[in-house]
Amino acid sequence: MPFAADPALLPIRAQFEREVVAEMDRVGPAGFREQAIVNR
Repeated sequence: MPFAADPALLPIRAQFEREVVAEMDRVGPAGFREQAIVNR
């Protein structure tokens, strides 16, 4: 089952997407590390 298919997980996915966008704004594409977000 895809991550977004479970309605209970939608808020978690939305938060993760906000974190990704914020990190991209902060460090740019060259400095982006998904693991840094996951670790938070």
